[in-house]
Amino acid sequence: EEEEEEEEEFDDDPELRALEQKRLAQMKALQAKKLVNQAKGHGEYREIVEEEFLKECCSSDRVVVHFFHNDFSRCKIVDKHLGIISKKYTTCKFLSINADKAPFFVTKLAIRMLPTILVFHEGVCKDRVVGFEELGGEDDFPTRTLEVRLHHAGAIYVTQKTEKESAMGFAHTGTCSDDDDSEAESDDSDEED
Repeated sequence: EEEEEEEEEFDDDPELRALEQKRLAQMKALQAKKLVNQAKGHGEYREIVEEEFLKECCSSDRVVVHFFHNDFSRCKIVDKHLGIISKKYTTCKFLSINADKAPFFVTKLAIRMLPTILVFHEGVCKDRVVGFEELGGEDDFPTRTLEVRLHHAGAIYVTQKTEKESAMGFAHTGTCSDDDDSEAESDDSDEED
């Protein structure tokens, strides 16, 4: 009986109601943002053509573009990893473009080696990953290595605490997903883990 009284007391707590309403509004806003991002092509990894490049890169806050060549095995490795990452981090758009079929942007963006991954923030190229040097220099690098690199570039935000192996192979407690996304305060979020 005493427990029921305490429960009823909490039901009438205006501060608790305000917190509940605030969190509900946040959840609704995050879901609305997720739906907007899905409509923009977030949550998938897809190929575009040169004519779509500017529109795609300027229509989302954060965009990762992989310049590739069909005959390069390392480009296929990057495709595999970006396919995995794109499903996990939906606040960022993930695209690929055939360098042979995009000569204007290859020249304009000074693409000199493939694979090259560019990171765009609000339509401006802010960072690049050229080849595999920053990813360990080997073909069999873990997806986590590219995740961490894209996190440092500001393309994705890894915030959920978990015990994971680091990109260098050491076990540590770190961040590996942006489920709630650290940018939730700044009106951005990710889902799916």
